[in-house]
Amino acid sequence: MRKVVPLLAVLSVSAWITACGASPETTPAPKNEERAASRCEKVPKPLAKALRDGVKRGKLGRLSGVQSRDGFGGFNSLAENAYFVSGDVRPSPGVATWIVSAEAFETGGGVIFAVDPAARAVSDFGVDVDPSVVGASKDSDGFAESVKCAGKAG
Repeated sequence: MRKVVPLLAVLSVSAWITACGASPETTPAPKNEERAASRCEKVPKPLAKALRDGVKRGKLGRLSGVQSRDGFGGFNSLAENAYFVSGDVRPSPGVATWIVSAEAFETGGGVIFAVDPAARAVSDFGVDVDPSVVGASKDSDGFAESVKCAGKAG
């Protein structure tokens, strides 16, 4: 009799949880903003330091990164696993975005290019190379998400 009572208690709790909507089948799908936010990654300290040291005008706030699903054939280091990293630069120009290699993302050393006009205005990362050579633009996968993530980070 003792073994039956605990089993009934477990079954009752399990049935109650399912009835209350905790089953995976009833969980609503995330909204578009939540999906974008789920791609946001905290920028490792070595890269954050490298970017902050590289900003020549203004102060770089909190950073956020998004791994791109695109490949950037302009540079072998960016062919796979490249990240867009964005951060707010104050007093202006606002959110600046760079593309970095996986190595740079993890260690702070590697390929770093300013992608948008804001990043090109405040840093020297890749300013001698046109972003079109790299193949990265505002239309690349991960760029817009990175900018949104940076807006939520601060």
